[in-house]
Amino acid sequence: MLTQPPLSTTPCRDRANIELAGRRAEHWTVQWGRLSSLLAVWAMRRRTRRTLSELDDKQLADVGLTGRQALLESAKPFWRP
Repeated sequence: MLTQPPLSTTPCRDRANIELAGRRAEHWTVQWGRLSSLLAVWAMRRRTRRTLSELDDKQLADVGLTGRQALLESAKPFWRP
């Protein structure tokens, strides 16, 4: 004969487990958001530096940079600010 399992006699523990699970889920959501933002910044740096390396001297003068400054900036890896 099937019997129903007993109801929890510790509702506080159940509530604590639910709250803990919620905090963990929120933590991972925040972490994924930070990672996503970091990847977006890296992609933007890569694109910007590649474009900067393709500008001629007149275009560089328009944005207030010298050829040397552009070369130094475009030589940086994407993870370095």
